[in-house]
Amino acid sequence: MIPLLVPEDKLMKFNGINSSIQSVIQFASPLVAGGILVLGSISNILFIDVITAIIGVGILSFIKIEQKYIQKVEEKASTINDIKEGIKFSISDKLIGKLLLIYGIFIFLSVPSSFMSSLIITRNFGQDYMYLSICETIGFIGMFLGGLLLGTWGGFKNRNKTLTLGIILYSVFAIALGLVTQYWLFVVIMFFISFSIPIIQTTTMTMLQEKVQIEMQGRIFSLLNAIFSGLMPLEMILFGVLADIVSINYLIIPAGAILFLIGIGIPLFKNFYKEGITNK
Repeated sequence: MIPLLVPEDKLMKFNGINSSIQSVIQFASPLVAGGILVLGSISNILFIDVITAIIGVGILSFIKIEQKYIQKVEEKASTINDIKEGIKFSISDKLIGKLLLIYGIFIFLSVPSSFMSSLIITRNFGQDYMYLSICETIGFIGMFLGGLLLGTWGGFKNRNKTLTLGIILYSVFAIALGLVTQYWLFVVIMFFISFSIPIIQTTTMTMLQEKVQIEMQGRIFSLLNAIFSGLMPLEMILFGVLADIVSINYLIIPAGAILFLIGIGIPLFKNFYKEGITNK
């Protein structure tokens, strides 16, 4: 729906700002929820969901979409069918297929350095809650500023150049994360890792919005969500088991090195790299 409402030349900036807003929501939601729970019973608080839903539906009811973009549904909607159609489309479209493959590999290899940060802290620096709290706060600040950067800057004219920058930035600091032994350095590195995540995710999202036909975007984004949420539990199980066999540092460094090779390799695929150029 976003590409129907946002001018194409503003998509990157919009997605960057949206990423920053999502970071704020994820950070503030537990604090707000805890404060609200103090003020009333859970049954009364659930009405907040009803009120916010009414507000959301009310706002959306005033948004008009051109008739040519409204499609008739010929068969019952199915998430599984959407994912299947998304896979077929990504296979037939080399640009989209390669982009989703790169993003999927990134999600897989980022698990040890980003999603297992709490395990790294407890094993390397201790179980003090303050260590975890500082790391989470710094991570939020990094993601907020990363999204804000794209929201104001808009990235390079070549989207793939921005994607390359994000992956290389992430990979370098991921490798460094596996080498540090001091907590303050760990926190600094986590800031830059968090800072680079919105650059990669926002650029991927924007390229899909720009390159995929409107009628196929729902299916492609269903596939994108499946890559992230569907594979994440399996990845956590895999790396969690491996972390009990070898030091987690030995997982972070190779994963970061592979991401670095992918980052520097993107410009070598010239046809794919040139596809990221936008005239907007």
